[in-house]
Amino acid sequence: MRHTLVFHTTNLGRKLQKLFTFRSPLAALSYSESYALVIIDSLKDISQSQIAARLNLDPASVVSLIDELEKQKLVKREELSSDRRKYKILLTPKGGRVVGRIKRQTVKMDAFLKEKLSQREAENFHLTLDKLNLYLNQWKGGDK
Repeated sequence: MRHTLVFHTTNLGRKLQKLFTFRSPLAALSYSESYALVIIDSLKDISQSQIAARLNLDPASVVSLIDELEKQKLVKREELSSDRRKYKILLTPKGGRVVGRIKRQTVKMDAFLKEKLSQREAENFHLTLDKLNLYLNQWKGGDK
C-alpha cells in the first residue's frame, strides 16, 4: 500500500508539517497554529468556525487551538455585537510579528522546493493538487 496515492500524499503532508513546525523566541507553534495565524492575518475579520473550515478541523478542536494562541498572546477574541456567543479572532501586535516570521519561513521553504523542480514540474504539481482537492470534495466514501 506504500505506493498508493493516498498514503504517498499523506506521508508527504506529514513530512511537510513536521518540517514546518515554527519555533522562534516569540513562539513555539504547531503547523495548525501557524496556519491559523496566517489565515487570521489574511482574512482580518474571521470567526472560529471559519478558521475550522479553512483548517479542515472540527470546530471544538479550533477552540482549544485559539485558546493556546490566546495564552501565548498571539490572538484575542472579540465579541460580535450581533451575537454575544460568537467571537471574531484578531491578531495581537505580537501575533503580527510572528506571522511575518512564518511568512518568511514559508517563502524560503517554497523557494527551496521550487528550485528542485522545473517550472513545468511545479505547474503540473499545482494543477494536480487542485484536481485532487476538487475530486476529494466530490468523493462520498464507503465501500464500492
